[in-house]
Amino acid sequence: MKYNQQYLIKLFFNLTFFLFLMGVWLITEAQVPSSRELFKSSLFTPPNGFTHGVEGPAVDKSGTVYAVNFARQGTIDQVTPLGEGSIFIELPSGSIGNGIRFDSRGDMLIDSGRIWRIDTDGKITLLDSIGGPANGIEVSPDERELYVNAYRNA
Repeated sequence: MKYNQQYLIKLFFNLTFFLFLMGVWLITEAQVPSSRELFKSSLFTPPNGFTHGVEGPAVDKSGTVYAVNFARQGTIDQVTPLGEGSIFIELPSGSIGNGIRFDSRGDMLIDSGRIWRIDTDGKITLLDSIGGPANGIEVSPDERELYVNAYRNA
């Protein structure tokens, strides 16, 4: 099938104009406010329910939020999906947590200058004693490495 050059030029300009109009339509549609509410914020915990040292939040598979120093220093606290807060565990004496992560088994890992694991059965295990401040913990995707942002005293 043979097309002459004039036909192909006309087809090209018609397609270009059509794509331009479609782009304009998409842009205008994207700017029209949706009647559907995507996210809605609400009060989750009571006002002033945190200590000044609260940090390191993490969420487990059930949607429970955990944070260090929520109720008081040296605790790991939990807030259920219904907004009910309570102390989950008190860290061993002298430990003030700074970050929390969960592995795929659901074990909680906490940095506090010492690295703690809290098994799903509640058993607390000291994994490492860094001997200096720590600020952040992460589990590698293959779970073979544990990354801790820390300064180790020499």
